[in-house]
Amino acid sequence: MNLLNIGKKLIQENGVRWTFLYTLYWCVRFFFKTDSHGLYTILVRLEEKHHLPGFNQSTSAAAIWDLLPWEKKGGEEWTVSAQWKKALIDDVLLRYIKPGTTVLEIGPGAGRWTEILQPLARKLFAVDVSAKALGLCQKKLSAATNVNYFLTHNSSLAFIPDKVIDAVWSFDVFVHINPHDTDGYLAEFARVLAPGAVGVIHHPKDGALHGGWRSGMTGQLFADLLEKHGLTLLTQIDSWGENGRFTLSRYRDCISVFTAPEK
Repeated sequence: MNLLNIGKKLIQENGVRWTFLYTLYWCVRFFFKTDSHGLYTILVRLEEKHHLPGFNQSTSAAAIWDLLPWEKKGGEEWTVSAQWKKALIDDVLLRYIKPGTTVLEIGPGAGRWTEILQPLARKLFAVDVSAKALGLCQKKLSAATNVNYFLTHNSSLAFIPDKVIDAVWSFDVFVHINPHDTDGYLAEFARVLAPGAVGVIHHPKDGALHGGWRSGMTGQLFADLLEKHGLTLLTQIDSWGENGRFTLSRYRDCISVFTAPEK
């Protein structure tokens, strides 16, 4: 899908006014190297008032992700520092994702976290809306025999059987998924998670007002949706490492850790 078709899709989903302001916002960022918080706030308010999906609709988002230069940095441009990433792996990922289990990753991109999960998992399902990113991830891990790759266009995980997943991991993905689609994913998690399985999902804590094209999700809404689908929230964290030195404070995100019922 080229830029013209993406523009048409955004107009179809959000209207001319929103799409014009969205284009203007990115022109300001590109040409003046500055972030116009005023324009961003207007866009968010329009989304709230008129229940618009904004950037966070799966179809338009997938097209935009396909345009990103994944092959250059592989998603590592969103890594704060090597120390930040290592602590996240040691203190969060490895705390909840156990060796020898069946793992589901939503939004692997070019494999930034997949390369950590792959040797850990007995079997790994890698699911993404971007064909380009998924292809690069598959190329990066071409020697691995325990990874199954799936391209999806919505929150359906119909290709995964019931109650076979021991752990779900997703980072820097649900921050861009709107609440409606997040609800759909959680419904699917409730179906595919084995008894006592765990989920670790990074998402917005305070809605869409803190930049980075965050969705309208909040920490409380995520907790409410977990309860709706019979999943139990264990904790929500926004920092890790010694004395909480590493954080998600830039965009006011958090990580929700939850479990499926034991029976």
